[in-house]
Amino acid sequence: MKKNFLNIGLLILVILIVISNSELSTPTIARENETLNNQIEDLIPALCSGISYSEIKDLKTNDIKLIDVKIPNSANWYRNFYNAYLHSTEKGNYINDVFKQDFNAVVNLVYNNQKKCTYKAEVRINGDLKDHLDVNNLIASLDVKLEEGNIFGITRFKLLIPETRRGDEEIFATTILKHLGFLSPRSFYVNASLNGNQAHTFIFQEKLVKEMIEYNGYREGPVLETNEEYVWNSDKDSFYRRDDLFDKPAVEIGRIVNTRWANSSKENKIISLEALEAFNKSLIQTTNNRQLNNEMLGLDVGHIYVFEAANRALVANHNVTVNHNRQMFYNKLSNEFIPSYYDGNPEFFTKPPFEDIDYLNIQLLSEGAKKALEIPIDIKKLTSELNLNGLPFSEEEVERYINVFKSNLDIIKSYPKGIKLKHPTFTEQKNNRRDTNIQLLFFDFDSYNSYICNQYLDNCRDIEINKDINLFNKKITIDGLSAHLFASDKEKIINPESTLIGSKSFETIEIEDFKVRNYNNVNIDLDVKNKTITFYIKEKNQKILITSDNVLVDWSFIVKNSYIGEEFYSRSDRNLLTGCLTFYDIEFQNINIYSDSAHCEDNVNLINVDGKISFLHILNSLNDALDIDSSNVYIEEIYINNAGNDCLDLSYGTYVLNKLEFINCGDKGASIGESSVAKISDISILNSNIAVAVKDSSDVDIGKFYGMEAGTCVQLYRKKQEFGPSRLKILNYSCESENLNYIQAGSEYEEN
Repeated sequence: MKKNFLNIGLLILVILIVISNSELSTPTIARENETLNNQIEDLIPALCSGISYSEIKDLKTNDIKLIDVKIPNSANWYRNFYNAYLHSTEKGNYINDVFKQDFNAVVNLVYNNQKKCTYKAEVRINGDLKDHLDVNNLIASLDVKLEEGNIFGITRFKLLIPETRRGDEEIFATTILKHLGFLSPRSFYVNASLNGNQAHTFIFQEKLVKEMIEYNGYREGPVLETNEEYVWNSDKDSFYRRDDLFDKPAVEIGRIVNTRWANSSKENKIISLEALEAFNKSLIQTTNNRQLNNEMLGLDVGHIYVFEAANRALVANHNVTVNHNRQMFYNKLSNEFIPSYYDGNPEFFTKPPFEDIDYLNIQLLSEGAKKALEIPIDIKKLTSELNLNGLPFSEEEVERYINVFKSNLDIIKSYPKGIKLKHPTFTEQKNNRRDTNIQLLFFDFDSYNSYICNQYLDNCRDIEINKDINLFNKKITIDGLSAHLFASDKEKIINPESTLIGSKSFETIEIEDFKVRNYNNVNIDLDVKNKTITFYIKEKNQKILITSDNVLVDWSFIVKNSYIGEEFYSRSDRNLLTGCLTFYDIEFQNINIYSDSAHCEDNVNLINVDGKISFLHILNSLNDALDIDSSNVYIEEIYINNAGNDCLDLSYGTYVLNKLEFINCGDKGASIGESSVAKISDISILNSNIAVAVKDSSDVDIGKFYGMEAGTCVQLYRKKQEFGPSRLKILNYSCESENLNYIQAGSEYEEN
């Protein structure tokens, strides 16, 4: 009897131990409807009604069977469509903006595996000329904005009637430019239909917006294009463009496209106006409306000439010889304007490159062609990319085309070298444009001083601007007349010696194989013998950026921050920096980083970094401790203690991390998102709100995970529209938390 009681007692004890261990080591997963909205503040609904990570991860562009665009208000759509056609053929000669109104729509995306996704959207007619309107088939080129969901991470795109962009040549040009490393939109053939009618072939082409910028490894910044109001509306009493009525070219000014980003903070407004001012100078201080004054876009603009040479070799001149077709992205981190391909109208398959006999500084274009020839081309990979985009070329065909491309570059490289000439100044050419009643607005975002001038800048008057007005709108109205934000000060436009100010906001110090950008006079202690550099930050706006064209080996970087004062009101500053210490566009091996007491949004920020870090030691961060973006790194060991927000943030990259120890993370221990691929051998997290969060199309493997004092151990979910479900696998799980783990529908979690 005593033996039976003893056995029962032992059994109860074993059960209690098992239950106790299970509470520590086996996660309990909350179902979708059990999660409170306030538990995950940035949660958005699962993609495509919960499509799984496994279902979507290997899908390619050629897996799309059909895109059907349904417009509920179809009667008004077709009435607008017909009027647009009528006014671009019989009553005019282009598609006026009055016909480009947005219509609510539903986009049905069908894959070859019969999986179907349905997204709310807005659509409008796209294009300048009547070839974008096919009245026989009742279809038009479309501009599509998805209000939910995405297509391969794209939320804003065009569906172009192929003949409007020369079909195969547009696919070829955009694909090869992207292969060469230029900013070029993902473009591919798809079958699409309107309102369930017969399907037709369209070119799917993403737009130059946030998703495209970040997909290409950049931090979002100003996107610029030419405001075409004074190009197309040359005959205000009709819908005609009448260039024949004028003996002078149209006035062309720039505009910011992504006004939402520009207006999101004072710092972004200042960066955007800086970019707009420089772009306007490049448009106005030029010999004609076919060539930008690239020298107004920065101190080093060689990459722009490389881009122009590559486009000319593809006979895509419409993109680089028509200024109102140009699109630019301003990369504030490097103070560079990055040109993007747009509407090149390529004729590569049938014509040789054109030579502009009046091209100023043609030797710079020749040098650009020489550099373009040095960019390696992987024929096998390029062939695969073209096939995915809908061009069924063989490797032999692709190699033949590439030989023609290189031959065209050789022609451009051999253009006669002349004496380097200067573009005319504003004063020298101001009377060479059509006379208009345009009002140019000059505004200072620091002082809020503002005034407007005529196009000649010789008739100006002070005005007061309502602070609530969106100054970056395509057009604003002042005293009943159209006005356009132009620059911060007219003297910067008139003065021929005035160039982009961004490059003057820091001091550059060259140290052996790397450069230090010193913002606001940080004290530096350099020990070259021991390869150690120490930065002493004492003021709010002091920051350091490290960059290099070489591989950085065996250096140690130390940051000691003694600043105590007010916090930043914006995530990034006027230089688009979020880190007190930033490594940008650099490759290194066996680097050590130590940082203590940072007041910035990020204590340490790595952007576009490749290589190996031996040790990262970060203490006492007011906000995030370590943020790594668009990088490919191996880190042997990370130790982080006391972060006001996240200890580790990973995005848009490939990361192999060996041993991680995090203590006192105000929000997340490890936040891994934005299509990151991460392999973590061993991670220990003590005291966090969420120990491990995997988000937005990321793929993570963890060998050993130990967590204590966590609000939630694991969360897998979707935060941003352009992404989808994620995957997390943990081999050895041991974590204690207050709340249930949360795995959103579609995301996949596996634990052994």
